[in-house]
Amino acid sequence: PSIALAGFRFFPSPNNNFFYCRNIRFHNGPTSSDYLRIGDDSHLENCRFDGVSHVGVYFSNASTMTCCSFENVDLSGTGNYAIRATGSTTIRACRIKGSFASNARGIWVRNEYQAVKCLVHQTNAAAGDLVYLDRPATVESCSLFSEGGTGRGIHADGSLVDGGQIVGNIIEGFTGTNGRFILADSGSVVGIYRGNRFYNANLTASVADTVFDPSDNVTLTESPFTNPTGDDFSLKDLSDVKGSGYPGQIGSSFDSDAQTDYIDSGAINRQESGGGGSSVHGGGTHS
Repeated sequence: PSIALAGFRFFPSPNNNFFYCRNIRFHNGPTSSDYLRIGDDSHLENCRFDGVSHVGVYFSNASTMTCCSFENVDLSGTGNYAIRATGSTTIRACRIKGSFASNARGIWVRNEYQAVKCLVHQTNAAAGDLVYLDRPATVESCSLFSEGGTGRGIHADGSLVDGGQIVGNIIEGFTGTNGRFILADSGSVVGIYRGNRFYNANLTASVADTVFDPSDNVTLTESPFTNPTGDDFSLKDLSDVKGSGYPGQIGSSFDSDAQTDYIDSGAINRQESGGGGSSVHGGGTHS
């Protein structure tokens, strides 16, 4: 089913707790407020949000979003974002595609948030952060691609970022002036920083301080994606990305060295024999 919002927010306040939504398309939403604002302990699954130009979904605490897509976004104003999660929220296997302006964010997260296996595709050569952190959070196994952007793939902003993990991501294409893979500002302390793969940016990653960094982040010599501008983010047969990923919740009880044989970097895992299967994103299944 489809819901045409006719310029109105679906829910008026963040006090709508225990909300569950599945297989719904939201479109024609407001241009100066949120498409959807939901409270604690809520879940969105396989939903699609078309044409977000201000804010897509604003989450409160202890909520999840799985296999949702944000298509044709136009985050043209300062502080606009597709997803904002304020605490203890997991965003898994979601896709965001569209244009970003200065200080716009694809995913804006804080307080024990996790973005896992997400795909963000910036289609314009402008600024903006594809993932923005202003509290400790985890960004793991995401594919972040910009078509010549001048912003950052991941931006950890200031002294409030004390902990969290930036692990197993692929970041490509920030070739415009001041474009950068990752910027963790002075005062930011990233707890675990490892296994990330970078290609083709104007400036290299800059992470001021870490707790655990085994120096296994790699700058690639070619794009790891098959045809990213054509929305094919499957991986080329490169040893630095295939079998080089990390399992979820690294730093917990997992023996990470024993778990990595067939887990690839980025959001889209291979399907050949021994592979990690497919990652399903709203708007399509990418093998």
